[in-house]
Amino acid sequence: MADKGNYDWTEFYKHFADGLLYFKNNREDLVEKIVRSYDEAGINLPRLTADGKTPKDIDPFSVMALFNRANTPQVRKKIIHALSGAFGTNVDEPTSFDGIPVLNSINALFYDIEKHTQEDLDTLWELFESAISYEGTGSIDDRRRLIEFYDRAVNQRKVKWNLTMGLLCAQHGQNL
Repeated sequence: MADKGNYDWTEFYKHFADGLLYFKNNREDLVEKIVRSYDEAGINLPRLTADGKTPKDIDPFSVMALFNRANTPQVRKKIIHALSGAFGTNVDEPTSFDGIPVLNSINALFYDIEKHTQEDLDTLWELFESAISYEGTGSIDDRRRLIEFYDRAVNQRKVKWNLTMGLLCAQHGQNL
C-alpha cells in the first residue's frame, strides 16, 4: 500500500463506511451504538431531532458527519475512537484529517431536523450504498443508480452542498 502521509484517514473511512452499510436495514441498532459511544466517550451527542430526543433513524452521511464537524482534532479523534470501538472497525484510526472538508456544526445533518420524511432518510441510504458500489465496480448500472439517488437527494431540504462532502467520505477519499 502506498504511503498515505497526512491522508491516513482514507483507510479508516473506507472500513467505517462499509461497516455502516450493515445497518441500512437495522437503524435503531445503529442509533443505539452511536448514543452508547457518545456516553462512553463523555461527549454530548449533537441534537439530531427537533425535540432533542434520541432519533429512531438516521442516515449514514449524518453518522459520518458526527466526526467531520467543526471540532478540534482531539475531539474528532475521541469521537472516532468511541465509534470505532462500538462498530468494531479493525483498522488504524486517523492521526490527521487533512483534506476532509469540515461541516459547520450548526448545519451538519443531511436531513431537515424539523421536516424530514422516512423517504428522505431512505434516499440518503440508497445514495450512500450506490456511491460505495459504484466506486467498487465502476459499472454503468451502478453509475445510473448513483445518479438517480443523487438527483433525488440533492433536491431534499438541507442537503445541497453537504452532499459533496458526504460523498467524499462515502467514497473513501480515493481521489486524493
